[in-house]
Amino acid sequence: MSVQLPPAIIKPIQHALLNKYFIISAEAVLFYDYFMMLPAEIEHIWMTKWGIGNFLYFSTRYMAFVESPFIVLYAFDVGLGKSSSAPMLCERFYKTAAWLDLWGIVLATNILLLRTAAIWGWTRRALACVVVANLIAPPISIYGLGKTLASMRYVPSPVPSLFPCNADFPTDIAYLAFAMVMINETSVLVLTVYRRIRTWPERPTPLLRSLYHDAILFFGCLIVVSILNLVLYATPSLKDFYQLLVQMQFILHSVSTARIILHLRLTSCESGTIDGSALLSKEYMKKGKAIQNFQISGDADSDFDFTPIELDARGPSVDARGEEAKQYIVVNPYMI
Repeated sequence: MSVQLPPAIIKPIQHALLNKYFIISAEAVLFYDYFMMLPAEIEHIWMTKWGIGNFLYFSTRYMAFVESPFIVLYAFDVGLGKSSSAPMLCERFYKTAAWLDLWGIVLATNILLLRTAAIWGWTRRALACVVVANLIAPPISIYGLGKTLASMRYVPSPVPSLFPCNADFPTDIAYLAFAMVMINETSVLVLTVYRRIRTWPERPTPLLRSLYHDAILFFGCLIVVSILNLVLYATPSLKDFYQLLVQMQFILHSVSTARIILHLRLTSCESGTIDGSALLSKEYMKKGKAIQNFQISGDADSDFDFTPIELDARGPSVDARGEEAKQYIVVNPYMI
């Protein structure tokens, strides 16, 4: 004899199943991207000299693998739901995953900010923007997430065989964290597009194209997911879908920022960019020069000399010889 559950119970179960499907989808994206990019990672990350770029790459790439087991256990471990310690374990797993999510996204956002600062020539204003963003966004995000997790209350699952853990959040202001992420990423996208419009040369190099192509493509995707998460968390009627895109947003941040770093190194090894730097000057582009002051370094792990390349003259000035003073930057794909 079959038992038919009332609609009031069926609908939340359907919504919870949808959340679980999206968690699995996010994990599939993570592992697919990892194994697809692993050969390039071994060659251009593992086999290169340790530096800030390597540290950022390993941090953003492998933070996702540290966090994933906690959210998977929370959502899928049937034995956990039937355990007498379920309230304590579910709470610990969820809170651990939530804090790792936040720190992973903060790290990824800083990679995006540093990359934007590189596009702007590492100017003082660009670096000041990075500092200000870190003084505002992370504290607000930590406050919002901390208050939300502090109010977490375990609720016995109606179907432990499907949903081992269930929780309620009477004080839910985690949307503050998503709002900060969205604001930061929107600012990064606007600054990148503006810079692209103002300084795009007639003959862009592959490295320059990679800088802007990755920026617009990845930033655009991340902003869309951040906006959707903000809407879900800020709308009480959508509370059943709070977990729908959280894991996907975290995984996309990890994948995107890891690819940004790796793409720069891959492109720098292509023909025409063997000096490892981006030839960004309009003047040099018109002359068709591909390399400037190329030298072979004595370092076995780094055979490139990253020479200063003119980016853009912001406000013409005249030097002692009557020539226009140029502004130079060093675009090093092994730095970010």
